[in-house]
Amino acid sequence: MVRKILCVFTCMMLFTQGAKADVNLDDVKTIDAIIGAMYSSISGSKDQQRDWQRFLNLFDEDARLIFGSKESASGFTSRTPEQYVEIAKVSFAANNFYESEISRKTHRFGNIAQVFTTYAGKRSPSDEMPFLRGINSVQLAFNGERWFIVTIFWQAENDMIKLPEKFLD
Repeated sequence: MVRKILCVFTCMMLFTQGAKADVNLDDVKTIDAIIGAMYSSISGSKDQQRDWQRFLNLFDEDARLIFGSKESASGFTSRTPEQYVEIAKVSFAANNFYESEISRKTHRFGNIAQVFTTYAGKRSPSDEMPFLRGINSVQLAFNGERWFIVTIFWQAENDMIKLPEKFLD
């Protein structure tokens, strides 16, 4: 009897190891869902509290967010999702920020996917023109039950680098 209880307990521990609390399975069951959740979880007015737990639940435990920066020789800086949240909280408390997808190119092989999702950033959803555009290169992994974001590597458009037409349709 003790062996059975120990076996059940061990199996439960293994099954739940690495699981994140309160994951909305609708956010992670498809590529469309996880990309949509990624954008909607960071978008809102400066007065709107973001659901940071929802955002963090989209990511693999070893995930990285990589973005353009002058902090490194490569011109890019890497952060954990938790580090990103701490930085974003400050910016989003001071500024409205609505990011939406304007185009997507997806490639999938087995349990991995690469999504080039072109984004537009606005201060209000009703703004005619975005103040920011770029590409999020999102790498995803599927564990048989749900998708995880492994990496988001993004670059904003600037005066020297313009979005090609093939990423705008």
